Amino acid sequence: MRTRHLKALVSLASQSGRPLFTVPTGSMTPTLRAGDLVAVERCAANGLCRGDIVVFERAGALWAHRLLGRGPGGRLYVKGDAALGADDPVREDEVLGRASYAVRGGRRINLSGTWARAKGLLVGAAYPVARAPLAGARALGRKIVGSRGAVRVAIGGARLEIIAMGPDLRGLVYEVAGANQTRRRGADLRVVLRRADRLPEAVSPGGARRDGGALLVWGPDFRARIDPARGLCEAGLSNNAGAEAVSCVIRNAATECASRAGRAVLHASCALRGGMAYVFAGASGTGKTTCAGLLPESDKVLDDLVFVGLARGRAAVFASPDFGREGGGLAGGPVPVGGVLVLAAAEEDDRPACERLTGAAAAAALCALPGPAADSGGAVSALGAAAELASRVDVVRLRFGLTGGELDAVVSGLAAELDLSGTRG
Repeated sequence: MRTRHLKALVSLASQSGRPLFTVPTGSMTPTLRAGDLVAVERCAANGLCRGDIVVFERAGALWAHRLLGRGPGGRLYVKGDAALGADDPVREDEVLGRASYAVRGGRRINLSGTWARAKGLLVGAAYPVARAPLAGARALGRKIVGSRGAVRVAIGGARLEIIAMGPDLRGLVYEVAGANQTRRRGADLRVVLRRADRLPEAVSPGGARRDGGALLVWGPDFRARIDPARGLCEAGLSNNAGAEAVSCVIRNAATECASRAGRAVLHASCALRGGMAYVFAGASGTGKTTCAGLLPESDKVLDDLVFVGLARGRAAVFASPDFGREGGGLAGGPVPVGGVLVLAAAEEDDRPACERLTGAAAAAALCALPGPAADSGGAVSALGAAAELASRVDVVRLRFGLTGGELDAVVSGLAAELDLSGTRG
């Protein structure tokens, strides 16, 4: 029935002359989600009202962001509902129309009208603050205007100040790390992003190497130099580089800062359950993503990099975008770790289904975990504090191919131990 309903809505949109497009990112969360279909009602810029979702074209891509007000020369101030700051002003000739309604899961969500506009403005003001508690109470009620200032984000316990030289780059920064913005001043690293007509030659399509105290990272469409001693990361991106290149630069900068601060950066998946974070780690192909998704009554939030360190004397997973998929990520304060579950490889399937590791064995298992791959834009992870981490969390080795019920039993056992013993460490 939902399929028939969806086809009917798509047909209705086509007959009414309202084209549909797919929302590519989570910048309008919670109003719109990545993958939603949006019907566009064509209208000129002067026919838009404050609170409308403006559909406009910029840098060869379609955007749908909330209208906050108007500026000189008829320019429009817009922002995504999930962002703390506004985009660069939209020109009248970039406007295609307004979002009329969205289709999600076979149901229609109204986006036009007085009530929808008022509700959208309220959500756009409150949601980013709720998603980024570090913004503080001072951010409540503050008027958001078009600004060319830096975008400040907190990732993996590190504070980055990202300066995007160009409106399209700033939009990509919001797309990658918008949910992790913070108004807290000061930064561990300043990241400068620029477009470049020509990039220096690289020895391979992607990789990383040390150059003294700096880290050089490159990909097919970007080159970056991260120098923590100077507190600076400079990156050049080709003119056709998109969100993936920006994501690679940001993840490398955050990884380098977190590693130097003694936090572990794991190529892992993370699921939240009962206010605790459960980290599924292991070599590629061991089923990290599958296990995090199979865990009952949980929410998988990270599926690529997981930043683990100490917060208030206990092991915790720090906030980060989900560099492995769109629309995910962990915002807000650190979440206590309920356990690190190390997945055994398929050839080690003769091991016990669940094996508790302690002491040197737990530290060795953590040290053996792979860090982020350099050829995918990840810096080498520092796991020198593995022994300290192993003493603060439960480390369990799991057999390859466990079912959801078996995972549920393991995690329930860890949670029960936490309830009995209280705060570990």
